[in-house]
Amino acid sequence: MTKKTFGWMAGLCGWLFKFEGFSYKARYLRKKGDKKKFDAYVQERVNHLSLAVEQKAGLTYTIEGKEKIPSSGPVVYACNHQSIFDTTAVVRTSRDLPGFIMKHQLRMIPLTRLWFSFFDCVYVNRKDKESSHKAYETSVQNLKNGRSMAIFMEGTRSRDEKHKLGKFKTGAFRMAMEAGVPLVPVIICGTSKAFEDTGEIVSAMGKVKVLDPVMIPKMDFDDLEDFIKDFREKYEDEYEDVFEEVEDMNKNFNR
Repeated sequence: MTKKTFGWMAGLCGWLFKFEGFSYKARYLRKKGDKKKFDAYVQERVNHLSLAVEQKAGLTYTIEGKEKIPSSGPVVYACNHQSIFDTTAVVRTSRDLPGFIMKHQLRMIPLTRLWFSFFDCVYVNRKDKESSHKAYETSVQNLKNGRSMAIFMEGTRSRDEKHKLGKFKTGAFRMAMEAGVPLVPVIICGTSKAFEDTGEIVSAMGKVKVLDPVMIPKMDFDDLEDFIKDFREKYEDEYEDVFEEVEDMNKNFNR
């Protein structure tokens, strides 16, 4: 483990302990029933932590197309997945703090579990059909209640050396269709260079690009699969352009 990786991990532990103190105010605002102040405080704290985690790692990225996110109402942020830093990238890109659909193992971490509950994150065990169905229903209800949701369309991080996109799951699309909200496609590139590519924390550059929102009309499963296939082809074209741009950025960055 490099000195930088150890320092980042130690810093992360310190930030999480600090967040124990912040949680008291969040719980107070929630108990008081002041939803507007509660949501604003949670979003402020989570954004602050996300930025601190990225800065400590030396990860910087540009955000393009943020103005395309609808100015009001819940949306489904639909993203590719390269890195543990993708979550912080979505937090800092989104207009509103979305609930994330995440693997059930994260439920075991006490403090993060508390904070994830503050913005309606949903846990799923993809090997359990009942768990997947319950997570889907909860996410749709969150959207109907006004909470945006974020989901990584591939279901897991890309392990391909060149981070080729995996198959897109249907969940994000079905959620947006059933809840009647826009699906906002988000491309994330370069975050893996900060950790996953080497297994150590490394300074890197990346890019996040928000594409045009999509309203998905009601359709049957076969038609939805065709829709997702067409969507993925267009998304992949954009993704490959961003990927090449980020590769060039990092070549120059690391000279």
